[in-house]
Amino acid sequence: MVGGFIKDLTLAEIKKLDASARFGGKWRDVRVPTLEEVFREFGRRVKYKVEIKRGSDYYPGIEGKVIDLIRRYNVDAQIISFDFDALSNVRAIDRDVEIGVIFVGRVSWFIDTAKKLNAQWLHASHDLIDRKGIEMAHRLGLKVGAWTVNDEEEARRLVDMGVDDITSNYPDRVIRSVKVGKVI
Repeated sequence: MVGGFIKDLTLAEIKKLDASARFGGKWRDVRVPTLEEVFREFGRRVKYKVEIKRGSDYYPGIEGKVIDLIRRYNVDAQIISFDFDALSNVRAIDRDVEIGVIFVGRVSWFIDTAKKLNAQWLHASHDLIDRKGIEMAHRLGLKVGAWTVNDEEEARRLVDMGVDDITSNYPDRVIRSVKVGKVI
């Protein structure tokens, strides 16, 4: 087992890690792919949400590297982050790339932030999403995503209110519980 921060490891060291270790017997020897490897494997068959956990203050140039890969593989990708400075850097590099603001709070509280960043998406913690916030965002041309929804009843509640996207650790549960086609 390796201790410390992932940022302090080389790619070669990361490639030696078993990403399945904490999940028990179902999977074994699962290696962590690079973003490029994921794009190469799945190409344009899927839509991606690429989360930048920490921006250039922590990982110098990360925003440009992500955009370069999106362009090189010509994939349909949305860049999302809690780090508003990272999203600002993304927007400065590419004024057309789809971006989403991730936050903990009411949707209405972050509309101004999304507008300042020229973001298309607001991604809120599912338990803080209400119909009023969704309607306000939609009136202003913003889409609303909910994270991390693992409960079937909660998924139905959100879809019934008009949420545009659901992130889940159990997509099979979410798909089973809502009308297919409304959830991305």
